[in-house]
Amino acid sequence: MKFFEKEKEAQTQHVEDRIVEAEQIENIEAAKGSSSIKGIFENPYVTFVACTATLGGCCFGMEQASISNVLAMESFKNDFRDVLDADIKGVLVASLLIAAIFGSLIGGPAADSKYLGRKWFISISLCVFMLGVAIQTAAQDIAWLYGGRVVAGLALGALTECIPMYISEIAPANLRGSLVCVQQLSITFGIMIIFWISYGTSFIGGMYCNPELGSTGRYTGEPEAGQNEPSFNPPADLPADGVCRQSDASWRITFALQALPALLFWVALFFMPQSPRFLLSLGKEAEARATLAKLRRRDEHDHVVDAEVIEVKAEVMFNARVKEQYAHKNSMSRALEPYKALFRKGNRKRLFCGAFTMFLQQFIGPNAMYAPSLLGQAGLQGNNIRTLGTGVYGIVNFAATIPTVLIVDKVGRRPLLIIGAVGCFISHFIVASLLAGYDENLPQDAGYTAIVFLFFFCVFSAISFSPIGWLLPSEVFPMSLRSTGVSITTAITWTSNMIIGIATPSMMTGITSYGTFYFFGAWSAVAIAFSIFILPETKGLTLEQMDKAFPGANNAVYEKEMMAQIYQELGHVATLDK
Repeated sequence: MKFFEKEKEAQTQHVEDRIVEAEQIENIEAAKGSSSIKGIFENPYVTFVACTATLGGCCFGMEQASISNVLAMESFKNDFRDVLDADIKGVLVASLLIAAIFGSLIGGPAADSKYLGRKWFISISLCVFMLGVAIQTAAQDIAWLYGGRVVAGLALGALTECIPMYISEIAPANLRGSLVCVQQLSITFGIMIIFWISYGTSFIGGMYCNPELGSTGRYTGEPEAGQNEPSFNPPADLPADGVCRQSDASWRITFALQALPALLFWVALFFMPQSPRFLLSLGKEAEARATLAKLRRRDEHDHVVDAEVIEVKAEVMFNARVKEQYAHKNSMSRALEPYKALFRKGNRKRLFCGAFTMFLQQFIGPNAMYAPSLLGQAGLQGNNIRTLGTGVYGIVNFAATIPTVLIVDKVGRRPLLIIGAVGCFISHFIVASLLAGYDENLPQDAGYTAIVFLFFFCVFSAISFSPIGWLLPSEVFPMSLRSTGVSITTAITWTSNMIIGIATPSMMTGITSYGTFYFFGAWSAVAIAFSIFILPETKGLTLEQMDKAFPGANNAVYEKEMMAQIYQELGHVATLDK
């Protein structure tokens, strides 16, 4: 009789345990919320904070695109004759990118400092960026430009590493993927805005200009500068003390306005919360709970807030225990251990796929920095017309990114990457063939065709590698190596950007413009093969499924066992399939 009573008690206890587990799981799932557009409206404060944080992406886009438009301005070329040399132009463009590589590598460790955290490290980086912008705006010679771009590059590298981490730590899990793509949308918005700003400022002072006149003693300018104008009279139409009527305000204002989103972001930071994860890592649970309650618009002791506090606390404990495994090693070995782990069996393919996706993001085609030059090669003549065309290019780039934000979690990553790579390949091949067939002197119809396919390239790039290049690395790495892996892939994209920045001007003159387009077309073909035969689909995969997609190690099994133990210690049930 006692036996049956004990068995009944055990069954009752088991049922009660299952009820408690179900309630805990329901609480955590409730904390995640809806993953649709409805979820954005359900979380207005966190959406506002995250979208404000993407102003850093706007700074990146404006800085990247401003140099292309400034380099096309006659007043700038008149003030800085050195940039007429293709190699010097390439180095000037790349100086920011080289600095950004170092900024992205030091950004992660610096932002993890217990004295700063993500929020205040972003604040410092924004101040450094604004300093770099000020130096470029006030530049008196090319050394100032180099210095300003290096300072701004260090800040941008740190921001591109730190801001996505901040967003992921304050946003609920259901919105993280969409907000990563919003970061790319913000970058394209910055590119679009600066194109139109530079178009407007290019009219300041007038358009008659030719920087070569002062050094060669003869007029060799472009048609709109008066070469084919019967009424053009150099002594009357050019100022007596120079060879350019266009004001230097044209390029100085273009540089200066980059500081506006940075300043707005810097002011907004004082009203934005510190990362709850960072607060919990310092043991400030009460403050972290209050921050989460405000972000989720709930009471501090609401069951949803309780569930998320436990979830974040468990992740903090997990990362601390991973570090404890290397506690017996010296400081240098401990710092290098995560990097070593990425090159071990089972992680090498993850690293390759994340890094190569970021590499192809730049190598499937020239970025927005060279849009004016490319449109000129395709048939748009005259700086004013090219700048106007570049402004339209920026609008198309921005608009084409929006569908990816909406469908990437439904369609998947690989289909968009394959479609984008095929489209880029066809576009490059047609433009290159037209340029080669007409020996780079395109008649009007051929020029218009080339311009259309340049815009097609813009669309196909914007729906595929441009946004997904930022998203994929955050998914493929196991939890214990995610921060390190993202740091490396971010450095890869800046490095690739630097290579394109240095090489494109020289390639245009060295292997001709059609050879340059064939070069990018070849890399687009590589992107097609990579997306079809190597890259697995990562949409909606759990940690265990990710191990099957990247065989060779049991990261998920090991990590889930450790997390389950931590949740047990905290008195909760782990729900780790995310």
